[in-house]
Amino acid sequence: MKNIEIELKYKVFDERLRKQILQDDFIVSKIVSESDKILDMHAIYLDTDDLELSNSRKMLRLRDENNRSFATFKYDVNTESNKHRRYEKEVEVDSEQFLKKTDLELFEDDFLSSLKGKLKPIFSIDTRRYIELIEYRDSLIEYAFDIGSMDVLGNIIEFMEIELELKAGSESDLLEIGKYLWYNFPIIKEQRSKYQRCMIALHNAIEDI
Repeated sequence: MKNIEIELKYKVFDERLRKQILQDDFIVSKIVSESDKILDMHAIYLDTDDLELSNSRKMLRLRDENNRSFATFKYDVNTESNKHRRYEKEVEVDSEQFLKKTDLELFEDDFLSSLKGKLKPIFSIDTRRYIELIEYRDSLIEYAFDIGSMDVLGNIIEFMEIELELKAGSESDLLEIGKYLWYNFPIIKEQRSKYQRCMIALHNAIEDI
């Protein structure tokens, strides 16, 4: 399935903030009843030795989450401050079979298909994601509090962050919820995705070899 993903990202420094936000009267009043869930996710990112996908501003990820696996192809990435917008195609797959066969035709992208046989894992990310759905005006927004670590050539980078993803409705509603959190809680706008931070760490590690 192809869609446009629009997210806001915020860096977090204290895990206690996860519960504090969910005790805020305004946020509590907007949470969809029984929408909470926890995902344990392991993501592997694939590219060529020459990082041809990254150099073309494209990304291929295989992610296992709660006994299901999804391959995701993202491209045409655009970032404005902490707002991240990109096209993505995502399909549910068998993770072992996908890594063995790397069936790139699933994504109907000629450039990606041309890399068949050249792709390999370049880094991985493990995340525990706490999710709530927020209804604000006519919009549905996924609130996710992520705690995890990135493994880049054996270098472990821990992180905590909040992601707000527009599931349906108006981008302006997404921005207003983001503004509310930013004004009322000690969080910092995150201009780089997890993938982008891993790529920076990968380039730094390669330079040090």
